[in-house]
Amino acid sequence: MSADEEIMPLEGLCILVVEDEIDLRDVFADFLESHGAHVFSAQDGVEALDLLLKHNFHVVLSDIQMPHKDGISLFEEAKRSLPIVPKFMFMTGYTTYSEESVLALGAVQLLTKPFLFDKLLRTISSAVQDTKP
Repeated sequence: MSADEEIMPLEGLCILVVEDEIDLRDVFADFLESHGAHVFSAQDGVEALDLLLKHNFHVVLSDIQMPHKDGISLFEEAKRSLPIVPKFMFMTGYTTYSEESVLALGAVQLLTKPFLFDKLLRTISSAVQDTKP
């Protein structure tokens, strides 16, 4: 998606935000809700997996490094457990994973913190443009 393309509204999208830092989790959730998304939040991969098994999400925005179950483990578990896997986007301040390795796993994007919210919106819009009802 080019910078000139219109960002699709998030109305009708169900997004799961997985972040162990509560302030960041709240900021991401509030931002996405302000753009029309229905947002669930989880503090780690264990809590997120429980939500993934109970609800249908279009997008999962997950930190990589978290206690109990990291984002990559969550993604791998989701691929094994769910009939339809939501679009996964990872965010991190530091990781040993490269963007190429994350994309090779099947994720949509690796966002390095800090990132611009405009980039987040464009990434979500691009990822779900063919799946939004």
